[in-house]
Amino acid sequence: MAISDSLLSFIKADPTSSSSLASDDAADSRRTTPLTTAPQLPPGASILLTDSLAVSAQPWLVHFVSRALRPPPSQQHLGSGSLNHARPHAARDAKGESMMMRGGQGKRKVIVLGVREREEWWTGVLKKSGIQLATEKTSGHFHYLSLSDPANPLVESFARIRETLSLSTSAAATVDRESESESAEVGPLVVLDDVSALAWMGHDLRDVLRFWNGLRSLLEPHYAPAPASGIEEDPADTYLFRALLQRSDLWLQVEPLGGASSTSGEISVHLAPSYLPIPPFAIDPSCGALNASGPLARPFWVDEGAGGVEIGVKGRERIGGGGGASKWA
Repeated sequence: MAISDSLLSFIKADPTSSSSLASDDAADSRRTTPLTTAPQLPPGASILLTDSLAVSAQPWLVHFVSRALRPPPSQQHLGSGSLNHARPHAARDAKGESMMMRGGQGKRKVIVLGVREREEWWTGVLKKSGIQLATEKTSGHFHYLSLSDPANPLVESFARIRETLSLSTSAAATVDRESESESAEVGPLVVLDDVSALAWMGHDLRDVLRFWNGLRSLLEPHYAPAPASGIEEDPADTYLFRALLQRSDLWLQVEPLGGASSTSGEISVHLAPSYLPIPPFAIDPSCGALNASGPLARPFWVDEGAGGVEIGVKGRERIGGGGGASKWA
């Protein structure tokens, strides 16, 4: 799995790397943070995306889907939007270069498990980015499964997902044999939007967690991340959030920025318990499970214009939209 074209290119800091490359990075150090050498998220990583009523994380889900269906050329996105500036180091480390460095990430299959938004919403918002979902569905690159009917048990929905995933990966294997440009290691992107709504609809929290665990087990062999959004301040949601967080590798937290009307909100990147070498029950920030202070928190802007959904992060190039000169830096 290679998703280093956006904020998901989160790399743990290595204090020894900046000193060893100090002489080579004299110019870069004036405008970048210390370089890092640790690997990116492991294959099969699960990404938990949370928001609030004050600011929605929906544009980030659109960004994930858009980049999966329309991956940018490698020369346009290497390191752009990375919270810790992976680009300068990646250019020097030939042995550690990622799939993105070797020519860019191939087009991925996308499976959207819709609870909050209908398929028509995705059709409209992705059309602004030049993506025609009718064409993507015909080619087998996009699948939408509705989970919005509370009368349908989650066990039945899981069976439909398993069947869809089987068909998607079978088609991908055929394409991989016919085209060398698409990597067999890049599995489908699965978006569950949103997981907390399943509890609001009346599904038992234990069933929701079983569904999530089953989804992760189903996806891990295919190296597929499963972003999920929509955790609110509610006792049931708090329980659900803590349980999901223990099973996630990365937590992207979207929050409002007080009275800063010029921004859309703030996003923080947290390493979650499943990624860190600590017991899975240790989710107290004092244990190091949630370490997102300082430079990992960034204000962001969302522009939903005619050119598609664009996301800009303060001090970084924009990471979404149709390309061109940056207006966010």
